[in-house]
Amino acid sequence: MSASSPAAHTDEQALMIEGCLIGVYILGEPACEAALHRYVAGCRALFATGEHGEQGAQLVRFVARYPWALAPLDAAAGLLEPQGALRKRLLVMLAILEATPEHAESFLPRERGSDGVAASIGRLFVWGATSLLKLAAGFVLYPFARLAG
Repeated sequence: MSASSPAAHTDEQALMIEGCLIGVYILGEPACEAALHRYVAGCRALFATGEHGEQGAQLVRFVARYPWALAPLDAAAGLLEPQGALRKRLLVMLAILEATPEHAESFLPRERGSDGVAASIGRLFVWGATSLLKLAAGFVLYPFARLAG
């Protein structure tokens, strides 16, 4: 398949959209265009052999159709399928974003104000509760995503 074929363009567009979704999930904002192009190239190089097969790509396809499902499915896949296609693609984008100068600051430690121990414990509690809710939603959603993907 040549780079100018319609199927190649469709594949590149799908990977760009996937990269956009994952970038927003990781950063909380869209990733720069250079990072998205690296994501496309990385996915083509790493996943071209069909290593994950049809079954492994089900969650990725489901997330492409239903972007809201990324967070809960990531939480569930982290326990149920840590070496699956979705988790590997998240790690590829994470590595790209961390090494991209435009986004490097997002991965550097932030200075905390003198908000005290109670505020830190409160944040930790909120993060933990949010993670548990995502995990619970992911466990419910996971079988449906595997079937619908």
